[in-house]
Amino acid sequence: MWKPSPRPLIYPDHWALIDISEDAKLRSRMLQVLQRGTLLFSSMNLMETARTKGADLENIATFLDEVGDRWAPISLNTTEVRLRERTGMLEPWRDEELLRWVRDAPGVGGKLSQLVRRGQEPWAAEANKLWEQGEAAKIGAMIADGREAFRKGTLKFGSLPAVHGVLDTKALSNGVLQNYVCGNLNLKRNQIDDLFHTIVPVSHAEVVFLDGPTKRNLLKGLNTRAKVFWKGEIEAAFQYLETFSSEEGASLPP
Repeated sequence: MWKPSPRPLIYPDHWALIDISEDAKLRSRMLQVLQRGTLLFSSMNLMETARTKGADLENIATFLDEVGDRWAPISLNTTEVRLRERTGMLEPWRDEELLRWVRDAPGVGGKLSQLVRRGQEPWAAEANKLWEQGEAAKIGAMIADGREAFRKGTLKFGSLPAVHGVLDTKALSNGVLQNYVCGNLNLKRNQIDDLFHTIVPVSHAEVVFLDGPTKRNLLKGLNTRAKVFWKGEIEAAFQYLETFSSEEGASLPP
């Protein structure tokens, strides 16, 4: 019988996967936290790891071997997640397609670590290229057009909906995009990746590791479910995770 993923739910962007997997003490502490929690892993994590080489790649893969089955696939598609939220689905963030890749892809054998290792093959480089030429370019153009309209005064933003407690995925998505359009973060591939890392994980996880400029700019003024930590706060993140209680997670809205 399917069971909900144990909390806390923890989502690392790429720098966090590298830093945690290469540091023996952080790695051990995270594995201890995951005795009662769940590591979230996305297709964006997979794509970024596919661009990683050498020791960093092997550190991530062996760390995922140690994580074993204490992980869950998370979708970063805000439209799909919002639709699932409306149905009352218990875990609307789950990415069943990524889970099928792990279960069914040749040479993977049901191991996330093996899918990451297969990401070094030519197909992954081609997928990254298509993403950069397609989705990333489209998002970059949308933000650029929004900034131009905002500069000309033809784009107006309404206030975020008044809510009690934290913002849901729809409201958080609106707030993040508003902050991006009104801010000065670059439109390069790495920042577009960080935009995708942000919305669904911050809406549904307990702890999210993000790039510093992403946290400071895209989440500015937004009340979020997740506690978000950047590279300079990694010790604070672990201290929080190590004192996290199941009651604390249960008290948060679904």
